[in-house]
Amino acid sequence: MGGLKTYRYKVWIKQAEYDLDAAKLSLGNGFFEWACFQSEQSAEKALKALMVFCGAKPPKVHKLSILFKIVKQIRPDISSKIITESLQAVTFISRYPFIIPGDNLTPHDFMSNQIADECIHEAEAVLLFVKEVLES
Repeated sequence: MGGLKTYRYKVWIKQAEYDLDAAKLSLGNGFFEWACFQSEQSAEKALKALMVFCGAKPPKVHKLSILFKIVKQIRPDISSKIITESLQAVTFISRYPFIIPGDNLTPHDFMSNQIADECIHEAEAVLLFVKEVLES
């Protein structure tokens, strides 16, 4: 892919790890909306790390299901049964008050410990999946 610096995948992975660490700190401090958003960011960056590793330029796309499809196109030999339903469901709800039903709820009011915990677990699974592919 014309001079793409494939070693830069390490930067993407490192940032994915930082985002996941930040999500855990946010969860522990009761900022569930940020834990959700940071978890989604971690998963997104991990998938983009895999794309960079394979020599592809990561798209300016945030939807995890689309990123998984792109990864599958780049590397048809790998498959994943990773669930990212919680992460995808809260991608925008965790950040924008106008998406939340009801007139008086903020993302902070709407998100719960349980939702944030699910997001963190899903992000951990994505990061682990990507690391396993990178090491194989």
